[in-house]
Amino acid sequence: MTREELKRLASQKEETWLPVKGYEGLYEVSNMGRVYSIKTKKVLVPLKALPSIKYRKFKKISPYLKVGLYKENKKKNKKLHRLVAEAFIENPDNKPYVNHINEIKTDCTAFNLEWVTESENVNHSNNIRKKEEMKIQEVIRQEENGQLLLPFHPCFFGNDEVKEKESSEVQKDQEVLESV
Repeated sequence: MTREELKRLASQKEETWLPVKGYEGLYEVSNMGRVYSIKTKKVLVPLKALPSIKYRKFKKISPYLKVGLYKENKKKNKKLHRLVAEAFIENPDNKPYVNHINEIKTDCTAFNLEWVTESENVNHSNNIRKKEEMKIQEVIRQEENGQLLLPFHPCFFGNDEVKEKESSEVQKDQEVLESV
């Protein structure tokens, strides 16, 4: 589906179901990020995946949702966002990775996913992280008399003094932040 079609479906909150690639006739996936078993007539409950036995000593649970799909009595755990992307998002450039646009790994709606290269995926993640850090830095308190204070920054925590800035200086800082 095109981005415009996905946007229309998301705005209308329409749920559309398509066969799961490689599991046609067994499972269907929706644009809302749900998987339906045709055999049991139930929607599967996705889980956050435990790492493989080889990596369990690190005790890190994957942030991605997975569902267990059965075919010929063999179970395979599949990442939900990949199933949605394979069914709903065009990939004319054959990009190998699926990116969560809003960086929320449990939001597997088709409108929140896009195909990317490895470098695009890393750059997107870094850009989101930088924007979040800048938002923290640009939080500005305003006193009753209208004087603006420096943006809060981790280096100010624990200090009783927060240096004041002139309004024009703060405005320049905000312009710089917005241009990034």
